[in-house]
Amino acid sequence: MTHCERKTDSIRREIQVLKVIETYPNLTHNSVLDIVVNQQKIMAKATFEKCIKNLIEKNVLIVKQDANKKHYFLKENFVNFSCHKNSTYEQTLT
Repeated sequence: MTHCERKTDSIRREIQVLKVIETYPNLTHNSVLDIVVNQQKIMAKATFEKCIKNLIEKNVLIVKQDANKKHYFLKENFVNFSCHKNSTYEQTLT
């Protein structure tokens, strides 16, 4: 697998995580993890954790801590994410 293929796979996974967060905006970190890893079986737990970390570093997600629970929210420029073409967001995420 080339570097470009790995980067494309990473972006696809990030987009899938963003879609779940947009669809279920009030879920905690563990609930999002359960949907992505256990229910939809999109990726492994470690991969999910890396995706979340990358999205926070890219300033795509806002993290709000409520006691010991983390909630993720899309930044304003990513609201209604699923209404747009993925290619637009692939360019933004890179």
